[in-house]
Amino acid sequence: MALTGILFDSKGRISKNQFWQGVVVLVTLQLVFSGFSLLLPPTFGSGALGFLMIIVFGVFYFYTYMSVYGKRLHDAGTTGWWFVLFLFGWIFLTLVTIEFFYNMFGTTFWGMFTQMFEIQTNDGEEAAQAWLEEFAIENRFSSTYGGALQAIVLNAVVGLIPGVLMGSDPFENVHGEPLQ
Repeated sequence: MALTGILFDSKGRISKNQFWQGVVVLVTLQLVFSGFSLLLPPTFGSGALGFLMIIVFGVFYFYTYMSVYGKRLHDAGTTGWWFVLFLFGWIFLTLVTIEFFYNMFGTTFWGMFTQMFEIQTNDGEEAAQAWLEEFAIENRFSSTYGGALQAIVLNAVVGLIPGVLMGSDPFENVHGEPLQ
């Protein structure tokens, strides 16, 4: 199956190797998008165009991940809807590990939120927004590096179940013939 089929077709089956090819492409796209974001002003994401770009990329990313995971789950003889379980696992691991990965490069993620809410409570919304913009400028590289490392590690960890531990269904199933 061609790479476009792996990424954009939600029907059928893919092998473990094809699954990892899709994951590597998606992680690479995520890293390129993160690198591209360094070229933009730090407050770009708070504007309408930045928000629209984030939404479009998010929908694209969600669909392609769903296609890659869904076809691998099909090959294992299960429904692709189990992807939702992997999605929740990825979100949970992101929240649990975010401080660790960001702190490796000097940014304390939860500390940032605590300080921003304190400024907002004491000095108002405008002061908190100004502080956040300054924080984004000072920490843009460290947060991008932390996020990139976190994306690589979490995709490898979450991908272990369908990419390594789940075997292929050796028989024809509702999703197609067995792979060779």
